[in-house]
Amino acid sequence: MIYKTKGIVLHSIKYSETSVITSIYTEEKGRQDFIVKNAFSKKSPIKASMLQSLNILELEADSKEKKQLQFIRECNLHYHYTEIPFIQKKTCVGLYLAELLYKSLKEADNKMFEFIENSLKYFDIVTLGSQNFHLFFMIRFIQLNGLEINNNYDACNNYFHSDTGKFGPSKLATPFKEEIFKKLSVILGSEREEIMQYELSNNERSELTDILNTYLESHLLGQGRVKSLAILREVLK
Repeated sequence: MIYKTKGIVLHSIKYSETSVITSIYTEEKGRQDFIVKNAFSKKSPIKASMLQSLNILELEADSKEKKQLQFIRECNLHYHYTEIPFIQKKTCVGLYLAELLYKSLKEADNKMFEFIENSLKYFDIVTLGSQNFHLFFMIRFIQLNGLEINNNYDACNNYFHSDTGKFGPSKLATPFKEEIFKKLSVILGSEREEIMQYELSNNERSELTDILNTYLESHLLGQGRVKSLAILREVLK
């Protein structure tokens, strides 16, 4: 079966001197793994550079149920980034998002695909508040995965518990101060533009990132780790 679809590159790895194996989240069939031969050849219509993480593509591909690796027949860039691959801070955020998506996405979901595509295009061009973009993305990604956090913050429930997804009484072991959980509650109840413009120090932004990442790792990745979080932390300093 041959089908046409948009796709978002999640991960690519060199397979041989000439070939690349790439994982792409397709709009039609969810995450698919492809082998692209001759990707490093000047004459190849599908170049390795097109398979960089988070590139948004238009594909014509084969779909064979018994094959783990599928083949791409045609491929074109659907959107040309102007900032994400070229501005260090945006590149590092992109690395984190690509790994998170690679380790969590499987089934096709039109709302999820639309959210990711539109969010990446928005992040590529936005300037004001771009340092908070990943916080908005993580919160919305949690919601779209059916893991919505209960924003029940109040004077008695003023510490976030990642195991339950709720605010509750203080845990002595928490490394965070109460004020950061109040800010978490604020952004949980905010729209995208409000989150982007919400004033945070670098340390507060880093702590909120850690809290949301811990929740994602616990509930979506099965205690798996997003290794590029360390790179994102450095950028947030």
